[in-house]
Amino acid sequence: MKKVFVLVVLVISVVGLGYRAATVSWYDNGLEDYRYRLECLTGEKATETVYTVIIADSTGEFCRLSGLPYWVLAGVRDDTIFMQPLSLNYDPIRTIAHELSHIVFRRYGFSYWVEEGLVCIVTCEWMGANMKEMADIETVDPSKLDFYSYQKYSFTAWKRVSLLLQEHSFEELVKLFPGSDGGRF
Repeated sequence: MKKVFVLVVLVISVVGLGYRAATVSWYDNGLEDYRYRLECLTGEKATETVYTVIIADSTGEFCRLSGLPYWVLAGVRDDTIFMQPLSLNYDPIRTIAHELSHIVFRRYGFSYWVEEGLVCIVTCEWMGANMKEMADIETVDPSKLDFYSYQKYSFTAWKRVSLLLQEHSFEELVKLFPGSDGGRF
């Protein structure tokens, strides 16, 4: 029911009123479970910051607004979340939680693969999945990947960071992986 509320607000913003923008925060209905996982992982309370979500009317518009490839479902630029049309998104609540998590973890300055792995842990995206891992993920520039390679990249990041968290706390990861960048989407 709570997820339905956030979805209804997004649909009304895009379709009913003709808006292409909405706002979202970690405290919106439907995001509670994701917020809880984020707070447990980081040991910090999620901020009440409100972010703008731009929901494109078409894939072409999404690419123009976000600067991202057509196959990307959503992305963040300057704390604004850009999303493909809702008709292309089977779980917009999880997508929003994914992008909000990127905003949080970017502030720690992690390498992108560590950030992506942490984000996927918060959103439980790869639970139960099994695919071949990508070699040398630390040196891969994710902005140069195609859809299928990026899926492998994201899965590998999730898997490796999950293993790291079995041996280290989040605070230790912050110290182990300070700033860098192996590419940023």
